[in-house]
Amino acid sequence: MTEVDGDFLPSVAYIGKRPTFQEGERLLEVHVFDHMLQLYGKNISVSFIEQVREDMTFSSVDGLLKQMDQDGAQAREILAKYQDSCPNPIKEMAK
Repeated sequence: MTEVDGDFLPSVAYIGKRPTFQEGERLLEVHVFDHMLQLYGKNISVSFIEQVREDMTFSSVDGLLKQMDQDGAQAREILAKYQDSCPNPIKEMAK
């Protein structure tokens, strides 16, 4: 979940070295669901609720994209369980 200006937005995050591509430094990538936002220059907070899966290497970009879709669906299910306990309701939670 990602907080932007006091609003909690449904999101999924990746922490790792992107082993399917040329592995580099460890990084954090966050995908906010269902929003087109310009977040550069804004203070955001990312909360980790549950781990979806371990880091994996894929033999193709298509395999990675398919897994990312599955990860996103699982993340939405996880976030839905926490909807009522969020201090500021998650905005526009997609079902």
